[in-house]
Amino acid sequence: MLLEKSGCIEPENDHKKQQSSKHDIKAKYEDGFPPNIPLELSYYIASYIEDLLTILVECLEGLRDSSTPIPLAYSCHLTHVTWLFILALPFQLIGPLNWFAIPAVMLASFAILGIFGIGWEIQSPFGYDDNDMPMDDFCRVLHKEILTIISHPMPKAESWLLSSDNHPLQPYIHLPASDLITLKEDELRSLLSKVGPGSGNETNSDFKSVTVPEAESEELRPMISTPSKN
Repeated sequence: MLLEKSGCIEPENDHKKQQSSKHDIKAKYEDGFPPNIPLELSYYIASYIEDLLTILVECLEGLRDSSTPIPLAYSCHLTHVTWLFILALPFQLIGPLNWFAIPAVMLASFAILGIFGIGWEIQSPFGYDDNDMPMDDFCRVLHKEILTIISHPMPKAESWLLSSDNHPLQPYIHLPASDLITLKEDELRSLLSKVGPGSGNETNSDFKSVTVPEAESEELRPMISTPSKN
């Protein structure tokens, strides 16, 4: 408190300066520098894989093995309650419906026994009955997808990361990554300062190359190449 009153420390101004500095860095990066395309693609691929793993876990949670039927106590109780209700139904309808109770009981019994039979039918869908799932078709699709995956070996990072075709600072600086990693930190900072907003070297639709001022060291001049015109 004493330091703040004496004017030695201004926490609010310091916080505002930090926020403004972060803002400027973010705006400079978004406006002046192209994104790291391989890194950005890896984010999307990682998100896709994460969604697939989530779906896989949900499928595993809902999976029921064909050798695990409905518990015996539940099955017996359901059967007894169903038949007791159907047998008691005519005595409940004979008074208000008279002779019409016969077709009413038949329709009600058909509906109740139909639901009961469907429950027994779909409790084990892993077979070759009419209402079972086409597991063979599912397995064929999975087999084709697995063959597609294993037929293309995963490329190693060394085969493309330091390739001469990898230009992470395109279209501003036409240097491959293999040349950029050999530069010192101050040289990289000097190169990056030439492509920021307000430097006068922003690219247009023709993708002009970055120019080096006369006062700049001659060592940086061969680092920036001019793209060939078609």
